[in-house]
Amino acid sequence: MLYGVYLSATGMAINQHKQDVVANNLANVDTAGFKRDLAVFQERMPEAKSAGKERFLPSNLKNSTGGVFVSKIHTDFTPGAMEVTNRNLDIAINGNGFLMVQDGEEVRFSRDGRLGIVHGRLVREIDGKAVLDDQGHEIFVPDVARKDIQIDSNGTIRVRNEEVARLGVADFEQPQNLRKVGGNLFSAMGQEYFLVDTPIMSETIEMSTVNPAKELVEMIKLSRSFQLNAEMLTLQDQTLSRLVSELPKV
Repeated sequence: MLYGVYLSATGMAINQHKQDVVANNLANVDTAGFKRDLAVFQERMPEAKSAGKERFLPSNLKNSTGGVFVSKIHTDFTPGAMEVTNRNLDIAINGNGFLMVQDGEEVRFSRDGRLGIVHGRLVREIDGKAVLDDQGHEIFVPDVARKDIQIDSNGTIRVRNEEVARLGVADFEQPQNLRKVGGNLFSAMGQEYFLVDTPIMSETIEMSTVNPAKELVEMIKLSRSFQLNAEMLTLQDQTLSRLVSELPKV
């Protein structure tokens, strides 16, 4: 019975974690360049099995698992749909790669191509963090009208047809090992990046890869699963309480 209580409680915790991941996806359905997350879990073996003491397990638990436990969250890097904005500082990476962004002392990586100019620096519009060139330096542009700035398909930034810098587009041997650090930014987690010549689409942004309809359906399923586990936990708790109260009378 206690085994059942444990599994029901674990089921509630797992479903709560999944709901948090789905809720974060839904919150970023309109965030440019956002990549949806997937909650990943692994089967947990009973303690006796993992310790090589399976012979001590009751016969009715010989083929049972120890429930599940949370593994790392997996990010789906499938490319998002492209949307034309007609804003000359909006860009989208048409393939693999990430923009390099200066975040304090660290270089982060992003697919959010909504750019702007602040005090002569090329920055992300969402937070004002500097976007870096192919040498890893901040990009400065002359004090001109925004319409005089254009970004070519190879990432070259031109001001009144004069080249001033080239955007750095970085990629990794194992991009699946990148980790989100907030603000639609990724940390390299110690990986070395390399520059790529992925085409740049100007006046365009990459949309979020979140499908709101699918995420809402998943949220409903998770809510029902959480409720079912809660009901099972309550039932087992009531049964245990009755057992404790009735057993001394035997």
